[in-house]
Amino acid sequence: MSKRIYSNQHVASQFQLMAKLLELQGETKYKWIAYENAAYCVKRVGAPVAEMTEAELQQIEGMGPATAKKAKAAAEQGTFPQLEELKNEFTPGVIDMLEVRGLTPNRVAKLYKSGIDSIEKLKLAIADSSVRKVSGFGPAVVAQVSDGIDYYEETLGMHLLSTCTRTANAITKYLIEKEVCERAEITGALRRGAELLQEIELMVDAPDITDCYRALDQSNLAYESETGWATQDHSIPLLLHKSNSEKWAANLFETTGSAEHLELAGWDGQAGRDEQEIYAALKLPFISPALREGDKELEIGITLASSGQKLAEWADLKGCFHAHSTWSDAIDSIEDMAKGCMAEGWHYFGLTDHSQTAAYANGLKHERLIQQWETIDSINAGLKNFRIFKGIESDILEGGQLDYPDDVLAQFDFIVASIHSGLNMGQAEATERIIKAIENPYTRILGHPTGRKLLNRRGLSFDWEKLLDAAAANGVVIEINGSASRLDMPWKMAIGALERGIKIAITPDAHSVSEIQNMRYSLLMAQKAGATKQDILNT
Repeated sequence: MSKRIYSNQHVASQFQLMAKLLELQGETKYKWIAYENAAYCVKRVGAPVAEMTEAELQQIEGMGPATAKKAKAAAEQGTFPQLEELKNEFTPGVIDMLEVRGLTPNRVAKLYKSGIDSIEKLKLAIADSSVRKVSGFGPAVVAQVSDGIDYYEETLGMHLLSTCTRTANAITKYLIEKEVCERAEITGALRRGAELLQEIELMVDAPDITDCYRALDQSNLAYESETGWATQDHSIPLLLHKSNSEKWAANLFETTGSAEHLELAGWDGQAGRDEQEIYAALKLPFISPALREGDKELEIGITLASSGQKLAEWADLKGCFHAHSTWSDAIDSIEDMAKGCMAEGWHYFGLTDHSQTAAYANGLKHERLIQQWETIDSINAGLKNFRIFKGIESDILEGGQLDYPDDVLAQFDFIVASIHSGLNMGQAEATERIIKAIENPYTRILGHPTGRKLLNRRGLSFDWEKLLDAAAANGVVIEINGSASRLDMPWKMAIGALERGIKIAITPDAHSVSEIQNMRYSLLMAQKAGATKQDILNT
């Protein structure tokens, strides 16, 4: 078996855990904040840490010799000695509690001192109200923590679409290169573009599926575990479906669609040379894999077929909105971000660095805005058939206002209005606050409406009918944010937006040139909602 490696995401998670444990232990802030900074650095590294030397890692700003050594250890072994020593000082239950939204290390420390050292014990303490005896656990905090526990348990064992996609693509490429199968293709919920997944499913045309697993066991991509097969981070289960050329279309059809879709389509084992032929036998138009959830896909498919339209595609996109630069919290310059867009054959780049209230993200005060605009003018002067638009990601403030006076707002080419604070507010307050921002005449795009972070927090709850009606009435576009942990607005809500004629912006929320590719996930979510080229702002 070859040496296994671990992803940058995994390495960053180990630094984040170290920071939390040090804070839980009561160490001074400068000690644990150093590990938070290390996690941030790793997330921004363009290349896999496992493929970099310690000397190369030390060239990254904020990464010293000791941090580089730990990063390499985590990339090659999954952890580093100092973390394992610290983990041994706490029970596994305490470490699990640190993963619950609302349970800061400080709160976990208070619970631990009171004898509550696991999620199960905490749930019992919440049920009998004994947790109220712990300092700082008033009704609002208890409600927040209860919701955090619910979300933690709902998403336990789930994985991000982007993580699964990257890993699945690497595995399929490897299997074909090693010639252990004639063909390999993503299937299951991953082919449908599910936001969160329990496993990676692949279909392979191979004489013996055992050969495929054996080949993977010799790679650094997957390995045999006690419960089956998993990918490199010891986390994502891997399931291979065996097929052959004769049964390929039927097997792909069966493993792709949800049970609800197969029933909705009336499928009872029809074969065909391809999936188009299978749908024809069912007297249905071809339904894109992204739509096969058992919801409104037949209605959408029939409408598209009768109108001669099709779902929006990557080739339809003409530019990018909602991306950042080194002027706020990204790692690439305005010029490099623009070049990344030009490399896709696009015609424009809508820059949206953070607004002044977002001090944590180096938000721009008015003076720096003027300097940035001058820089954009200078770059634009040297460009042909391409333009950088002067935008901003304006925080939506407590009362629903945008983050600059009107005379400043009026000078932007466009504004993405996003909420980054008050994410624990109730539905009525959240709806009112967002609608106030929608009604602001300077708001062009509503950014990641729920503010959710998949696997971390649920996000805001709205009266979606009121919110979508307000967007339609005010001509405000709503983005589907392609950032790995956002995919926000959720695609089910996007269906309602399209029904009202609201345009959707396909955006990456990119903080590097490589993250411009986040738009592929944003586009996939729009496809799941049934969006055509005409429904998308940036086509």
